[in-house]
Amino acid sequence: MAMSKPETPSAFLPNDFGQLLITTTIPMSVAMSSTNVVRTNNSTFHIPVITEDVNASWVAELAEIAESDATLDEAIAKPRKIAALTKLSNELVNDSSPAASQVVGESIARDLARKIDEAFLSTNNGLGVPPKGLGAFKDTEITTITAGTKWENADPFTNAVFAAETIGATLNTFIANPADALTLATLKRETGSNEPLLAVDATEGATRRISGVTLKTSPFVPAGTIYGLDSTRVFTVVREDVTVRADESVFFTSDATALRGVARVDFAYPHAKSIVRIKLAAA
Repeated sequence: MAMSKPETPSAFLPNDFGQLLITTTIPMSVAMSSTNVVRTNNSTFHIPVITEDVNASWVAELAEIAESDATLDEAIAKPRKIAALTKLSNELVNDSSPAASQVVGESIARDLARKIDEAFLSTNNGLGVPPKGLGAFKDTEITTITAGTKWENADPFTNAVFAAETIGATLNTFIANPADALTLATLKRETGSNEPLLAVDATEGATRRISGVTLKTSPFVPAGTIYGLDSTRVFTVVREDVTVRADESVFFTSDATALRGVARVDFAYPHAKSIVRIKLAAA
């Protein structure tokens, strides 16, 4: 049941806790922090796509201007339900301090972030309950860069940056498996140098960059594959009605409260070619 008992401290779950939950999830999730997060109150979100621009041409003075039309399409997102369930001691529940609420929010946010990232980097085709992941795209549907049989230098990433620019995209995030990121981190810029291949921006703490692009990690990226994204061309669509419910009956015998957070999320890829998949060739 919903948390409505009069003895339950109101500070434990403030009215805006649901929105606080998503706000906390975004920086924890590699997927959400690397894409354009939009919110909607509707069950379906439409993103307009121009697949072909209006055709401009040079025209002599007083000559007729030829008409042309843009070719229009759309990407459709239908937010799907994602839920997290956590068990809390009633001692924590009865602590009405803001710190207790923060602990609860971070617990659910971590679980939501993991599940969202897992779906985003999966091979789900979007026909089932989970949304379509990057791994569902065929190499021909996106931009693919082959990087040899092992990571040796930054050339594949430089190639990825310029391949994206060729189609009008600007990569601002690479996402790699931690094992691949570690390999890259131990590479040097050149033979005999102690300078690491991955540059660290002193103004941004421990942010790692390769070919000028931020490098993030997720265990859900297959080893040997690294994705490059233009965050303006990949969308995470979130329904506004995030809900949080508490129930004391589920864990009655352990004097604990079940807390459930439910959100609705989907991904949209209006410009699939802007997604770059850098992958090692089979040895």
